[in-house]
Amino acid sequence: MIDFINANQVRELINNAEQDYLFGVDFELENGFFIPNPKENKEVLWRIKKHGNLVATTQINERKEFKKSPISYEQYNKLFAIAKNRLDNKEIDLLNLTVRTPIETQYTLQEVAQYSNTPYLIMIPDTLVCFSPETFIKISNGVISTNPMKGTIDATIPNAMEKLMNNPKEQSEHETMVRLGIEDLGTVSTNVTVKRFRYTDILNTSTGQIIQTSSEIEGNLAPEFREKLGNAIFELLPAGSIAGAPKERSLEVIRESEPNKRGFYCGIFGYYEHSTKTLETAVMIRFIEQDKENKKYFRSGGGVTRDSISELEYQEVNQKIYLPFQ
Repeated sequence: MIDFINANQVRELINNAEQDYLFGVDFELENGFFIPNPKENKEVLWRIKKHGNLVATTQINERKEFKKSPISYEQYNKLFAIAKNRLDNKEIDLLNLTVRTPIETQYTLQEVAQYSNTPYLIMIPDTLVCFSPETFIKISNGVISTNPMKGTIDATIPNAMEKLMNNPKEQSEHETMVRLGIEDLGTVSTNVTVKRFRYTDILNTSTGQIIQTSSEIEGNLAPEFREKLGNAIFELLPAGSIAGAPKERSLEVIRESEPNKRGFYCGIFGYYEHSTKTLETAVMIRFIEQDKENKKYFRSGGGVTRDSISELEYQEVNQKIYLPFQ
């Protein structure tokens, strides 16, 4: 079994590592894991871009049940109202509000991992599977970059791309995330610039295609962090895209409005290749967890601003409950 350890232990192991490793840290910065030479590991399945011990299986021989039981709109609206009150009072500018949805499926966590063709994937047996599309940070040749993802729409909607890109709420939400990304990177790097602003990706899901918007921000990693990557990573946690802005007050509002701890959902995981001194990490969204009674839950969320409409936000968090294969 994988050994879960204190998050600060993960930080120190990263700081002092002299080999390839896979690691993860939860949203609350309480727990994590650290796996040396992870390509040799046969228990934890993972893929980060071109690296990993898992190749997606393109052929699905048998379609299996996938049923979700979302919380009611009334339940969601109570959570939304807490966030909206803090927004209207100008305590925060943006909050990522998430929910925990019971699901029923005959797919095992391992099957979900094997069938998923996503850039970032991790499966810990009997615990979780995450098939994330979102980069957290990448560090290579002294350059650190981040790709905040914010803004989603059903690709089947007529003129979906135009509606997404011209929606004032989505524009404001994304711009807030980019400002936060610039601010965060500025704590560990210099010469921070936006390399790409609001580019789009199309994701294939079990319920159809969706369009998501991201931006790319990069800077030159400060010298004091180049040999202490754990310190650089933890300086940036939790990821702004799944917290809010300002970050510290948003974290307080998350604790007020969400009934469950997030755990590894909205945490991060990553891989370091020692030979190239390259670190790649992902935000742990698109996430299924399994409890000790083998019950499964899908975690999903979305950004809430002063312009947000509760009914539309409720639709979005439910739209994001999917399997990443058709």
